[in-house]
Amino acid sequence: MFEGADHGPDEIVGDPAEVTYERAIPIAKATHADTLLAYEMNGDPLPPPHGFPLRLLVPGWYGMTSIKWLMGIHVLDHEFQGFYQKERYMTMNEPGSEIAYTAYTTMKIKSIITNPVPGEIVPTGDYVVAGKAWSGEDDVVKVEISSDGGDTWDDAQITVKKSGYSWYRWEYNWTAPGSGSYILKSRATNDKGETQPMEFPNKWDGRGYGNNMVFPHPVEVKDR
Repeated sequence: MFEGADHGPDEIVGDPAEVTYERAIPIAKATHADTLLAYEMNGDPLPPPHGFPLRLLVPGWYGMTSIKWLMGIHVLDHEFQGFYQKERYMTMNEPGSEIAYTAYTTMKIKSIITNPVPGEIVPTGDYVVAGKAWSGEDDVVKVEISSDGGDTWDDAQITVKKSGYSWYRWEYNWTAPGSGSYILKSRATNDKGETQPMEFPNKWDGRGYGNNMVFPHPVEVKDR
């Protein structure tokens, strides 16, 4: 179990003394060669906002596992039941399920459009739509683009594959049929066959953790 220095009130607990940020990960992940205890960043001491003097880094997992300002590391012989292990950063499963909650660990398949930005005015003619994609510990094998709100899809080109756990870069050469409003969407697929969902993947979870759904990306196309 990894214990951070940060603590404070929670809307349920309410007592700062009761809520310390602590999370546990399996021994196999904790001792993986890529899991780090970081004390430097780009050759300099780790800045305080990034977790000085020591921070856990768990690549491929959601960021709440990469605990800042480490105060202690504890090896447990039982399942950790801490507040931020069992009450937060969990997804609520369908009511009546044998397992009520599932912890978030590995990042889900996800893509975003970075160019153009939402609401940007795009000139008519050829335009390069670009973005990023990632999938935690898995490989991204395909990115698709829709320019009609998701009715039809075309393959984008992956231009830069990941190195280690980094993002993929992709591009798509788009020629809008004419001036007007368009809804762009991107969706990625990983080597396990998992594709971004078109809707929020867990309608029973109101907190929105791990939301990797396909998002609309509105743009305007106008004559030059």
